[in-house]
Amino acid sequence: MKKTSKWVKLMAVGVVLIGIVGTATVVSAATWTITTVYVPNLGFGSRASGLPNIKQSSSTYASFNGDDQHNALGYNVHLMDYYYNVNSDWTGLWKNSTSYAGHNTGKQGQEYYSDVHSQYAEPNGDWVRLHFSADRK
Repeated sequence: MKKTSKWVKLMAVGVVLIGIVGTATVVSAATWTITTVYVPNLGFGSRASGLPNIKQSSSTYASFNGDDQHNALGYNVHLMDYYYNVNSDWTGLWKNSTSYAGHNTGKQGQEYYSDVHSQYAEPNGDWVRLHFSADRK
């Protein structure tokens, strides 16, 4: 009888650990939004286009990571709400590298968008794919 109760306890602990690890992975993965936006030339921006991200914490940073970007002069990005209110500082957007924008004034539970801008000297507009979070990742 003792062997059975130890076995049952061990199985129960294993199930709980798998549940905790699985939930943490899902919650962590759910905070990135992958989106594609059109960025005009000459320093103009994408505004609140693309897919939104829901802020899940009280973090004062937003996270941005470029996935596919073609313009040679690069991009800048910040967080924006649906009404075009700016909710963070500017930061650079780099391919395969996460950058952080400070002074994130967004509220937990609200939707936010990436506002990607080309450089002022950039003569071409283009599509940019990125993933971003209204929280620090």
